Amino acid sequence: MICRKLMALPLLPLNDVKVALEDLKDDSPITLRDLFNYFENFWMADIPVHLWNVSDLQIRTNNNCEGWHNRFNIRVNKHHPNIWHFINCLKQEEVYFRHQIIQMRAGATGRPKTKRTNCVQRRITTLTDHYANNEINLGEYLDGLSFVVAKDKTKKINKK
Repeated sequence: MICRKLMALPLLPLNDVKVALEDLKDDSPITLRDLFNYFENFWMADIPVHLWNVSDLQIRTNNNCEGWHNRFNIRVNKHHPNIWHFINCLKQEEVYFRHQIIQMRAGATGRPKTKRTNCVQRRITTLTDHYANNEINLGEYLDGLSFVVAKDKTKKINKK
């Protein structure tokens, strides 16, 4: 449960992250001190919180970047292309994106979101609204978000 809550920290409002982390640390067993030390030293000190906090963002993942990278790798289709092949692939990519822009300006929409993505977004929005209206406290908000960001793998293990 603690790890899921750590995974949910980026969804909290920026000003609540440090307080939530301290609360988590205080409520966790001593055996997890190394995990919290790592988290504080790396994710709180080395990488500023505002760089990994996604609470105010529409797109919270890098799936778009990974999708582009995958498509571009398929287009290049070589492990070590020469410069001319690479430039040609970049030109093809530019043409592709120019077409995408034209289509978007003409009213085309992107791919529809999956049922699961819509469900997750509704959960996040509902929890955020409850928190903003002081219907739940920070701990309850983080607890709710923790169920959104990670699946419980122990259920599958116990069923076998």
